[in-house]
Amino acid sequence: MPYTQNFDAHTADTSRTPSLSIWNDCPTKEIAHNPAAGYHFFDDFIGFPPFAEADDVGSNFGSNYFGGGSDGVTLAQLADTDFGQIQVAANDADNDGHVLVHGNAAGFARLSTSDRMWFEARISKASIADNAMGFFIGLCEITVPPTSVITLQDDDTDPDLSEDFVGFNCLAADGDVVECIYQEGGATLVNVGDANTAIAAATFYKFGMTWNGAEGRGGVLRYFLDGKVVQTLNVTSALSFPDANHLAMIWATKTGAAAAVLSQMDWWRVAATGGNT
Repeated sequence: MPYTQNFDAHTADTSRTPSLSIWNDCPTKEIAHNPAAGYHFFDDFIGFPPFAEADDVGSNFGSNYFGGGSDGVTLAQLADTDFGQIQVAANDADNDGHVLVHGNAAGFARLSTSDRMWFEARISKASIADNAMGFFIGLCEITVPPTSVITLQDDDTDPDLSEDFVGFNCLAADGDVVECIYQEGGATLVNVGDANTAIAAATFYKFGMTWNGAEGRGGVLRYFLDGKVVQTLNVTSALSFPDANHLAMIWATKTGAAAAVLSQMDWWRVAATGGNT
């Protein structure tokens, strides 16, 4: 059953918890009792296994993840935190990066007219300086092993143009601006608009999305920053939109210069109905 608390999708919620404006109508309990009703996953990163992969050779690790990184880049749980957090570290050369995929490279959510989707992740990065670090957080089609080279090809490009994806992208060249983007694989990338005017360094933000396939002609995709709607896309049949392929939850980082930049994720959460059946 969905939450019953009141919420306001026009007011920011900077608390550590998932945003009610996103999750209020998610059938979490129904999914928990009936796997055929949909898919739900939440990870607070308590007990997360350390991971380091050399030369962008992707591999499975833990029970839920697939990842890959540049030589020497590590992904591990932070010590001495009240709640679980993971951190990308040791990325101290130009174009060093790391990518984390939930589901061992298998997608579960679709954005067709019969599907629904909820997504949110709480992340931060130590530096917002230009040419410091770029990132992508969201959902991506996985047809090839998602190494950091494939996912973010270099520090000033968007995600792999051959894949379907929807989410948030921060180019290293403009380190404090996060853009709401989507793309159908092989088509032109679409920048729906900025998610923010300027994020702050070493500050956690919640980036979220909802998709309601039954709403409107083709559906409505909403982007949220700290629980507040920042962009809305009305999808019609005239748009090239990733509406058929299964998408997986993904977080990718890319260093823009030869200096170490840290990035943390506090938690992420996803749910989908329709696409998992």
